[in-house]
Amino acid sequence: MRCWTPEELRSLLHLNEFHSVSYFGAYDPTVVQGLTARLVAVAQFSENAV
Repeated sequence: MRCWTPEELRSLLHLNEFHSVSYFGAYDPTVVQGLTARLVAVAQFSENAV
């Protein structure tokens, strides 16, 4: 596994038809992105994707 930058992750999720993305700094949703070295993304896969 390698570390991705937030920009790389956003781009990959978009290219693969994920939407409604939320980013967090931990598995605890009260921890905002940027407070930790961790980046947790929760996304919904598009129903129109093949």
